[in-house]
Amino acid sequence: MNFQEILYFVTVAQEHSFSQAARLLYVTQPAVSRQIAELERELDCQLFYRERRKISLTPIGESCLPVAQRIVSDFQQLYRLTEAQKKSRTLIRIGYPNMSALDFLTTKLKVLREKYPAVNVDLLHAPATEETLQELKNYSLDAVITSQSFIQNEPELKSSLISPGRLAAVFSPDCPLSEKEPLCFQDLSAYTILIHKLGLRSCALQTLLSDCLQYGLTEEQMQMREKTEEIFMSAAMGQVIGLMPECFLDGRIGKLKAVSISDCPSHYGAVIVLRKNEANPALNLLLEC
Repeated sequence: MNFQEILYFVTVAQEHSFSQAARLLYVTQPAVSRQIAELERELDCQLFYRERRKISLTPIGESCLPVAQRIVSDFQQLYRLTEAQKKSRTLIRIGYPNMSALDFLTTKLKVLREKYPAVNVDLLHAPATEETLQELKNYSLDAVITSQSFIQNEPELKSSLISPGRLAAVFSPDCPLSEKEPLCFQDLSAYTILIHKLGLRSCALQTLLSDCLQYGLTEEQMQMREKTEEIFMSAAMGQVIGLMPECFLDGRIGKLKAVSISDCPSHYGAVIVLRKNEANPALNLLLEC
């Protein structure tokens, strides 16, 4: 028994036709018939009823079809993964959340180019979200820069710290908090707090909410925004405080002030993340250098 026989069986079963299956497989109808006959011989059972104008599965054929479909699906997934790995040896795609994150890559990319001159790097904007990590797992990206808070409870991934960091409060220079540095969570208790909307099941969101609630802030005073720019704009216009990892603050804050939260218990540094089973030495070098 081989994969070709299983593929032909699944295709005939789905199309209810030997001739249509042959067209889809780019082979002749006799070739399909021979493969099905050989599979039936090896399994010692009849998979199809063959009538003049109708092809249908026998009861044993019906039972075998789901198993055969899984085999075809698994083989196709295996092929996609190996193709992705082959491509990544000459092209690696790195997702980054904002321009400041690119600063963390300067030294790493220099070492990479010196050791693997044939490898090309494609830098792609990828916000720090759970969806971006899923793109990494699905091989749409090869590496991702994100916050430590996003990779907790992610056994499929491995990472390396590229910049330590805490949460930072972002606010207008006119805010009374401008007179105090460093800040602690209790200093924020009288303000509306703006945070990123990351999805209720987001590990990063749950970590952030847990830190805030642990130190006296309330759910009622915390509001969510879709984009960083919305948080910055609201902070510039009134008595609200933006709260986000300091390692990803960049020139967009303009005249706003950003101060670290000194009693934050969790880590919010920047990390570069790969798939745990990554075998490409050029990618693994990004964690090592």
